This record gives sequence, structure tokens and C-alpha cells, in this order.
Amino acid sequence: MSGNDLRPPYRIAVWGPGTVGVAAIRELIHLPETDLVSVFAYNTAKHGTDAGKLAGMAPVGVSVSTNLAEFLATQPECIIHAPRDFGDFAADSDLVMLLEHGINVITVLPYQYPHRRGDAAFERLDAAAKKGGATLFGTGINPGFLFERVALTATGLCNAVERISLSEYVNIEHITSGAEFLTIMGFGMEATQPEMVDAVAGTVNNYLTQSLYYAAHHMGLTIERLERDDDHISTPVDIEIPDLFTLKAGTVALVRFRWTAYCTNGPTLSTQVNWYATDAMRPEEALGHGDDVWKIQIDGRPSFQLCAELSGTPRGDAVHPDNPTHPSMLGTAIPAVQAIASVIDAPAGVMVADAPQFHWKRDFRLDSARAATAVR
Repeated sequence: MSGNDLRPPYRIAVWGPGTVGVAAIRELIHLPETDLVSVFAYNTAKHGTDAGKLAGMAPVGVSVSTNLAEFLATQPECIIHAPRDFGDFAADSDLVMLLEHGINVITVLPYQYPHRRGDAAFERLDAAAKKGGATLFGTGINPGFLFERVALTATGLCNAVERISLSEYVNIEHITSGAEFLTIMGFGMEATQPEMVDAVAGTVNNYLTQSLYYAAHHMGLTIERLERDDDHISTPVDIEIPDLFTLKAGTVALVRFRWTAYCTNGPTLSTQVNWYATDAMRPEEALGHGDDVWKIQIDGRPSFQLCAELSGTPRGDAVHPDNPTHPSMLGTAIPAVQAIASVIDAPAGVMVADAPQFHWKRDFRLDSARAATAVR
């Protein structure tokens, strides 16, 4: 296929120019296959700002708007949706509105496996998408990539699987403009106040448990119960993080949550986050690694371990010069950008990522039975 046969660049908008949204803006400007046509913000101070200038780049002639009608008038084919999340699924209403307008949406909020929330929530989103002839897709690095695509693929090396676990370690000191989000995640809270821990856990739960239910579904497992473990560590001294916040002595500076899914007919599945404030609070398990690390452990025949690290460049630079976003946040934005063509071309409705073709299943005869049913 020649370059002349390619369609015009995709018309893409960004909803929410925070850390992840700005990372997406930079990628959309760099890529020849996408045209950034509009940006929607909540902060009135950003209204009228050139999107390129907001992202620390040369002006691109696209202004940030806080006016919804003005934003929609640019007629994007697809919106990369990255607003601040407060853990209450309030974004449902905005997503329904956009989908009913016929606009495809790729979100980094916890919509990677909306079946997890039950039939009513899923059907509301799916009906809105089909009414507008649009597609909704949730993606990101975790959830969306590491458990669903990497860990699930790795199970294809194992039989007699007893446990699959994913542990995430992220140094939050480089997440600029994220103070409010990190506060919602529990930094600066009093770990001795259970109601605060439970509130934070609700937000984290929305994200992490989707991976467990997605994996269980594709491996033919039934989750009987979920158990949550918390282990939040307070800093003994004040930690000042420039351009972010100061964590007072005695408040949480290492946030740990783990959910374990116990299945009635198979292995246990677990996922854990370990977010820490500076090297002073780095967990022992993350020593000797970079700032963004994920460890996958599969107990089976044979067992499998994988340690994955993100860095800005192959030389280990903290950020990439073309997109100076902290790698964990850039790794959240790029799966959304890469999904653009598939989402625009997909049938209307809620889109959930396909599982890897080959991976461990409770009983792989189920694949043969499904295929035979499909043929008949």
C-alpha cells in the first residue's frame, strides 16, 4: 500500500489535559497519522491556551476550551478521555453523552472491563454507544496491559497454574501536577484512620480488580471471593517534593494495596500496587530497579517470573526528550493512542480487549467446545 492510499489523519480530541492527557497531546502532535483538533479542560485558567504551548511544545493552532459546545463543534472522530478520577464513576454521564453524540471514546479511567460493575452499568454504556453508533474502550498500563496482555500471555508457558500475581512499584515524586490525584490515592493520610483507608481503597479497587475479573473470565475461572490487604507506611520525617506537595511526618508516604481473588475451580489471582514517595520510602522489593517496576509471578509447572521496568530512554534517562512525561504516566497514555484506529473501526458498543490467543486455561477443551458450537 502506498502513502497515497492511506486515509487522512484521524481527528482526535483530548478530554482532561492533566498528566496523562498532556502526554497524549504530545503523542498526537508527534504522530503523522493523527490531527489534534480540540482539548477540553475544567480549569478556566487553561481556556484559550494553545494546546502545544500547554504541553511544552511549539504552538499548534488548537486552543484548549472549557466550553463543551465549542469543544464538540470541532467534530472529533475519537476522544482520548483522561479526566481526574474521584472513584465514584461520575464519568458515566459524560461518557453516555459523548457516545450518544456519535463520538468514539478511549478512556484511561476504570472502564477496561465494565462487566465487573454488573449488567446495569454495562448495558447503560453499551446502549449509549449503540444509539450513537460509537465505541467505548478502556485501556492503560495497569489495568489494561500488564495483567491482561503480558501476564496472561506468560501463562502460556505454564501448566498446573496455582497462582498469578502482579506487583507494581511506582515512585510518585515525578508525577507533576498530580497532587490532588495522589491525595485521593492516600498520600498524606493518617493510616490509623480506617475510614480514610477504606475511601482510598474504593478508588483503587475500581481499577485493579477489573484485571482479575478479566483474567478469570478468559481462563474459565469463577471468582468466589476477593480479599484486600493494606500495609501503608508513614514517613518518620517531612518529605518535600518540589512542585507537588510536602508529606508531613507521621502521614502515609508509601501506599500499598493488594487484592487477591480466590477461585472455586482454579488458582488464586492477585494484584498489588506499591506507590512510594522518593527513594526514602522505596520498598525493599524494588531496590536495585528503576522508578517504575512491575513484577509478574506465575506459580505453575514450570513457574515463571518477569520483572519489567519503564524508563525514559534506553540509556535510562528519567524521561524521553520528545515526551517528558514520567514513564508510568506515558505508559498509561500510549495504549490509548495506539487503540485509535481499532476503536474507530470497531462495531458500535462497549469494546473489551481480546485476550492473547494462547494462554493457560482451566480446561483447554473448552476452546474446542466453543469452536464446535460456533460452527454449528
